[in-house]
Amino acid sequence: MAETTFTCIQWLQKYKEELEKIKDSSPFLLMLGISAGIEFMGKLLYIDPLDDGNNCGDKFEKALSEFDSLKKYSGKNLYSLIRCGLAHKISVKEGIVLSKESKSKLNEIPIVINTNVFFDDFVIAVDDAQEKKKWANKAATQNYVIVKNETDTGVTATFL
Repeated sequence: MAETTFTCIQWLQKYKEELEKIKDSSPFLLMLGISAGIEFMGKLLYIDPLDDGNNCGDKFEKALSEFDSLKKYSGKNLYSLIRCGLAHKISVKEGIVLSKESKSKLNEIPIVINTNVFFDDFVIAVDDAQEKKKWANKAATQNYVIVKNETDTGVTATFL
C-alpha cells in the first residue's frame, strides 16, 4: 500500500486540489472549504498550536492580509460573514452574496463575491505559500498528514 506524507504546506496544496474537484458542482461547499483553508493558512502565521481555537478570526484576517491575491478581501469581515456562517449555521450571514455569475463587489452592501474568482485567488495564495520560507508556526514544514492510498482522506501524523 503506497503511503504519502505531507507537511502542512504540502497538505495545503493537496487540499486545494481537492477543492478544485467540487468547484463547479458545489460553489457553496467550495466557499466553506476555501474559508477553512484560509483560516488554516492564518494559523501557520502564528506560533500557537494548530489545534488552538483562540483568535481564529484574527488568524483568518492575517492570512487575507499576508497573501497578495487575498488582500482585496481583507477588512471585509469575511470570517464572520462566510467562515462562521457556513461552519456554524450552514449559511452565510446577512450582508454577503456568493455567486458564480455576478462580478465581485467588495465595497458594496451587501458584499458580492464571485466564487470562481475567490477560488482562483485562494489558489494563487496556496501557490505562494509553497514558496514562502519563513513561517511563525514551526508545524508548517513538519510532517502533518499521511495518506495511505488515494481513497483515504489522510490522518494527521499525531494519530499514527
